[in-house]
Amino acid sequence: MGKKAKFKKIRRLASAMPIINIKSVTGVEIIRGEQVLKSGVNDIGGQPVNPDKNYKKKIVGNVPINHNRNMKKQYYKNGVAGVNGYVQAVQRFVSSQKATNT
Repeated sequence: MGKKAKFKKIRRLASAMPIINIKSVTGVEIIRGEQVLKSGVNDIGGQPVNPDKNYKKKIVGNVPINHNRNMKKQYYKNGVAGVNGYVQAVQRFVSSQKATNT
């Protein structure tokens, strides 16, 4: 089986896998210092908050894991055994999540 066919099989396998969301930084929001002070924060990184200065706030959101990309990485590192290991790891993760939710 050629590399193209293997990647096609990986894509099919990835589309059948469950959607798993992880928390990740999805953007940055600019906030004025006066808003930071109103929220109750008086210092950032050991420095007092300047009400006239702009500060960056990370926006964290749930992002789905890209199984196709992760399986390709495993294929390049460890071959078919890496892909099988990734699938087993996802199955273990999903079963452990189901066990903790019930």
